[in-house]
Amino acid sequence: MIQFARRMVKQGIEVHAIIRSYPLQMREFSKRDGVKRHIAPVVPIRRLMFLSYFLSAFLIALSIRGAITICREPFTGLIGAAVKLLTGRKSVIYVVDSSTELKLERGAWRSRWLVKLGRLLEKLAISASDLIIALDSSLTPYLKTMGARRIAVVPYGANREIFKNGDPVKVLKKLGLDGKKVVVYAGSMESYHGAQYLAKAAPIIKRNVPEAVVLFLGNGPLRRLMEKEAGDAGIFLGTVPYEELRDYLAVAKVAVAPPAPNSPYVSVLTTKIFDYIAAGKPVVATDVGGIKRAFGDAAIIVKPRDHVGLAEAIIRLLKDEELRSRLEQNAIKLAEEAYNWEELTKKFVAALKEIHSA
Repeated sequence: MIQFARRMVKQGIEVHAIIRSYPLQMREFSKRDGVKRHIAPVVPIRRLMFLSYFLSAFLIALSIRGAITICREPFTGLIGAAVKLLTGRKSVIYVVDSSTELKLERGAWRSRWLVKLGRLLEKLAISASDLIIALDSSLTPYLKTMGARRIAVVPYGANREIFKNGDPVKVLKKLGLDGKKVVVYAGSMESYHGAQYLAKAAPIIKRNVPEAVVLFLGNGPLRRLMEKEAGDAGIFLGTVPYEELRDYLAVAKVAVAPPAPNSPYVSVLTTKIFDYIAAGKPVVATDVGGIKRAFGDAAIIVKPRDHVGLAEAIIRLLKDEELRSRLEQNAIKLAEEAYNWEELTKKFVAALKEIHSA
C-alpha cells in the first residue's frame, strides 16, 4: 500500500495514510513522499490494540474529506464500512489473505466462538465494500463466499530499481562466504511460511554440494528448532533492515520461498518472491496459492512440506548453471514487465475510478 500510495500521489491524486503509532510504520511513510500522514494512537495493551486503533482511525477517517476509503485487510475494512454508513463514501479493501485464517495459522485464536466472530466480521466488511482488490485470483472463491460484489485483481510489484543494485562484496567479506554457493531465505520463521522445511533440507544440500550454505534472514518462533535442524549447513542472521536485503540477495545463487499454510487463503503470494525476482534470482518455491501461475517462469515449483523435494530442486539449480541463468533472465523480465509498479498502479487506480464514477 505504501508503494501504491506514493505512486498515486505522483499521478496527482490526494492520498491520506492513517497509520498506527508504531515506529516502523511511521518510518515507512515518510513526510517527503507527498502522502499526508495521520497517526492513529493505539493503546499498548494486546487485547485493546485493535479496538483502540479502530476507534482512532475511524475518527480520523471521518475528519478527512475524501471520495474513497481504502483498507489494507478485511478486519480494518470495518473502518471503511463504518465510514460508508455515515458519509456514503466508497469503501475498498485490498485483500492479501483471510484475516481470520491468518490468526488461526499463527495460533492466536483458539476459541471457536472467536473464529466464528472473526469470519462474521470479515463477511460484514467485505460484503459492505464497493470494491475488493485482491492480491491474486486464487482469493476469488473466498471473496465470493464472503459476499464480495465487485473484485479486481492487482498483485504487488517488484522493486527492481532497488534490488538490481545489490553489492555482494560487503556481505561476502562480512560473513566470509568467498567461494560459497549461497542459498537465501528471507522472511518470518512461522510454520505457515515453511522455512522449517528448508532448515531440514540444508544438511542434504550441503552433502551434495559441499560448498553450499543456506543463509536465513528473519526471525520467528521456530528459529531455535531450525538452527538445530540446519546445523553447520545454515547461517542465521536474524532480521536485517529492508534496505540491506538487496546486498544479501546479491550473493545468492538461489532464493527460496517454501510456504506451507493449512488454509489456501493465507500467504497467497508471499512478498519475498517479489523481492527475489527484483534481484534477478532464480527461485525454488512451493505450489501454494497462485505462486506457480505468477512465478513459474522464474522458479522450480515443488510440493509443500517436502524437505527432500525442496533439497533436490535447490541442488539441481546449484549444479546447473545454464538452468540458473535462464531462470535469472526470466526473473528480471517478470520484475520489469509483469510486476512493474508503475503499470500496476495504473491498474489499481483504474479500478478505483470505476467505482468513483459509478
